[in-house]
Amino acid sequence: TQQALVEDSVLCEYSSVERHGKVMQSIIGPNSNIAEGEVTSCLVGPFVGFHHQALLIGVVWPEGKGNIAYGCNCGSNHTGKAPDQEFWPGEGLFLGLGVNVKFPGSFVEAPYSMVATGVSLLPQKVEYPFSLILDPANRPDGIPQGFNEIIPAWVLSNNLFAVKRNEKKFRDRDRSIRAQFDHRIFRKEIVEWMLRAITRLESVDRLEIYTEKHIQGIGKNFMRESIRSKAVEAYRFHVEFYALEGLFLRALEKGSLSTTVLKRRSASPEWEFQRNLIKEFTGPRDPKSALEKYLEMLRQIAREVEFSKARDDERGQKIIPDYQDHHILAHDHPFVSAFREEVEQVEDQVFDLLEDYPQT
Repeated sequence: TQQALVEDSVLCEYSSVERHGKVMQSIIGPNSNIAEGEVTSCLVGPFVGFHHQALLIGVVWPEGKGNIAYGCNCGSNHTGKAPDQEFWPGEGLFLGLGVNVKFPGSFVEAPYSMVATGVSLLPQKVEYPFSLILDPANRPDGIPQGFNEIIPAWVLSNNLFAVKRNEKKFRDRDRSIRAQFDHRIFRKEIVEWMLRAITRLESVDRLEIYTEKHIQGIGKNFMRESIRSKAVEAYRFHVEFYALEGLFLRALEKGSLSTTVLKRRSASPEWEFQRNLIKEFTGPRDPKSALEKYLEMLRQIAREVEFSKARDDERGQKIIPDYQDHHILAHDHPFVSAFREEVEQVEDQVFDLLEDYPQT
């Protein structure tokens, strides 16, 4: 009844093709859904949402965890000689309504980035995680036609609701048995790319407008100085939070907060990575003050999760007369409420760890 077409393809466990979707000569990863659109000669990873008429041809996307909106055209544009290589979206990429992607391209080192409605992407490589690429409202002098504007770390500073909710969605929707996934968005590999982004953004000579001639990895886009400084701040905040969360989880696992936990080398690669980050980003703190800072930052994240959803509500209420009668507002949103409860639970756990910490 779904009238889907699947030819010469592999559908992994709990993946599906429905509502006239077409999949040809492709591999579809676990927990991904293809509906209405066409996927040809692609490797599509897990947890990809593809629910509307769109096109993917020659896409290599083993990381998955992204979304394809209606009207997105991500297919080989022939040069007259041969198909133009391929496109690597990278983990968590969101391609918005009507986006056109010209090959070749790579967002592998820009995980969880978003491409806004109607943008045409020139062939490029982008290396800034959690970025937004959009058609600029005003184009600075000297910027070539076809270049878009990039805002590194925009997703972290403006859309934390989506980031945190996506982690929960990956956990809740994972029905696979054979494949094992790390549902965390903030983990060592992602954080290492954030660190590289920080290094490039901090080491540049200051200008009002940057292109790839000035900063590696921003692709066929331009970036403003005001954006650069905000991006550094957002990246540094979330790298530090990731490291401090490692301290909290380490103490929770051991059942107590050791006075020497930040001094001792560890056999755990991720905790050793986090321990060194704490020394670099947080400074010479004792474990107690570091854990207190973790709690302070967690509360800030909870506020920003609610605020990023509330901003949408505010816009809706200004435009739609009965918006609040038919939409759940941020404070009462099920995910916001659940996240708030998680924070309260962590607060109790942190207080217990601090209560048992040796007094000096």
